[in-house]
Amino acid sequence: MGDDAYRQDGELKRSEIDATYLRRGITPDEAIAIERALTADSIRIVEDSAVSEVTFEGIPSPRAGTALEQLLGLARKYPLLNEAEERELGYAIQDGLRLPDADRFSPIGQRVLARAEQAKAKLVTSNIRLVAKMAYDRRFRYRMDPEDLVQFGLMGLMRACDKFDPDWGTRFSTYAVWWIRQAISRGIDDVGSTIRLPVHMRGQISKYRRTRRSLGLSTGYSAADIPKIAESLGWDEAFTARIAQLSEQKVISYDVPIDDESSTPLREFINDEAPTPEEVAIASDLAEVLGELVDGIGNERLIDIVRRRFGIDGPAETLEQIGQQYGVTRERIRQLESKALRILRGRARKIGLHKTFEGD
Repeated sequence: MGDDAYRQDGELKRSEIDATYLRRGITPDEAIAIERALTADSIRIVEDSAVSEVTFEGIPSPRAGTALEQLLGLARKYPLLNEAEERELGYAIQDGLRLPDADRFSPIGQRVLARAEQAKAKLVTSNIRLVAKMAYDRRFRYRMDPEDLVQFGLMGLMRACDKFDPDWGTRFSTYAVWWIRQAISRGIDDVGSTIRLPVHMRGQISKYRRTRRSLGLSTGYSAADIPKIAESLGWDEAFTARIAQLSEQKVISYDVPIDDESSTPLREFINDEAPTPEEVAIASDLAEVLGELVDGIGNERLIDIVRRRFGIDGPAETLEQIGQQYGVTRERIRQLESKALRILRGRARKIGLHKTFEGD
């Protein structure tokens, strides 16, 4: 890159540098070191206005009433920051991060930390539009729900706030792009290929995967590994096998483009007689509401019993089938189910869904 800069009067375009980073798989930390070296060699980086002046143009309107709509509504209330404002906020954040532990509870230390928190909040809210822009990029938008992509992007943005060096001479938005892109990519790699599951189930799958790695077992489902994993986790083997199978399930979105040259989604080439997207969305929203109600019971065993009896995660199961899994009688499972349904009726009555859980 240095040779290219000397041929261009000591300047490099941001777009050219970014293309090189992408081609060579450069990480954000490596990019910092490279650009500091370029600055030391008196090579100036010419920023692209498209990056430093991000707007909401091209970002689709999310569904009304969703968290994403509220987030973008909040972002619109905060104007873009100029370079001087970014530097000032960056210094305040760094002051908080560098504060010695011994000073954190002193009056001065508390003021420094409060300023750092306020600065980080302002830097994040003023750049939410950058996260949305990245989440709706064609490389990511068909691979996961936009709300999930934005969540991952926000984690990258907050990481960028902590790592941003105001003396580096680069606009914050330019630097943050790398952390946002990395967070979204890693999020897709971690969970993007897993079928959407309730929170408690995703937690169990994560615990299962961590245990597999800690035991040095190869990836992929193997019945021979189940006893060892179950013993390590303190789960029964049947439940461990069920979590293992869920862990390996994969999905391919019908909205994925057929190739890099076309934006035409895969669904356009499939003769599908399944329910319409609108019907699926309605059913999915209802299932999500029911799932959240069930997850709020607060007892993992009761949650699992209700989900299996109602068929929320798959085919509905009988009292006897569930009793065999837990090693208890069908009558005991019926009692536990009744207890869970009483809790659910109370929660459901508040939002007008109590008839869903009438009858034992």
